[in-house]
Amino acid sequence: MKLLNNQWFVGITCSIIASVIWSIGNEYIKIDILNKLFEYKIQFYLWELLMYIFIIAAIVLFVIKIMKNLKFLNYKNDNWSNINWIWEWKKNEKGLYEVSNLNMLCPKCNDGVFTVATMYSKNYDCVKCGFSIPINSFKKPFLSQIQDEIFNEVKKKFPKEIKFIENK
Repeated sequence: MKLLNNQWFVGITCSIIASVIWSIGNEYIKIDILNKLFEYKIQFYLWELLMYIFIIAAIVLFVIKIMKNLKFLNYKNDNWSNINWIWEWKKNEKGLYEVSNLNMLCPKCNDGVFTVATMYSKNYDCVKCGFSIPINSFKKPFLSQIQDEIFNEVKKKFPKEIKFIENK
């Protein structure tokens, strides 16, 4: 069964089967349109082939350059609801960027990540300076609200690059 999951085996087997079917079918079933299509010879000059390769390479390099120069990728922190937030951009399976690792910073040292130690904790704690504040006295917005704010800011600051971001 491992052999059936091997891409090389499946590709070569399918090619052999298709070749056998084509040769058998070509002898017994005469389809003039297909025969004429496959008899047509395509002739390229070397300079044409090199030109096509150059054009395709230029397009690929242009797309890569655009993807590397996305300015919104440097936008990784901001302040909402009097809380400083930091995040990273991660490419998802669709090739679009999304916010990941979204965290709020400590209001005292503004350097450490401000988190809840356990699900039973009653305080937000700074992992760097140890500052602590009760959860019920701290009005923190939902992460989805902050992600929406980030999306809106990118839309305002980098309107041409919004197509590279997925808003959840």
